[in-house]
Amino acid sequence: MTIKEYFIHNFKNHADTRLQIGNLTLLTGINGAGKSSVIQSMLMLRDSFLRNYNLSTLYFKGDSFNAGHASDAINQNGVSD
Repeated sequence: MTIKEYFIHNFKNHADTRLQIGNLTLLTGINGAGKSSVIQSMLMLRDSFLRNYNLSTLYFKGDSFNAGHASDAINQNGVSD
């Protein structure tokens, strides 16, 4: 299975981010633009999937990523939960 598109909603500084993923995808931008948050969101999904295969629960603390509290990971400017 190949991931071709990745969507982040209300995670850190990503209110609504849609990324087109190719064979080689580079994340570039200024400091604070959210490059690391993209990777962290992927790590959070991976850790959550390994603990709960149907992803009914997202775990903010895992083997690869620790977001701290949920309030630290939720986009404060998001228009919905």
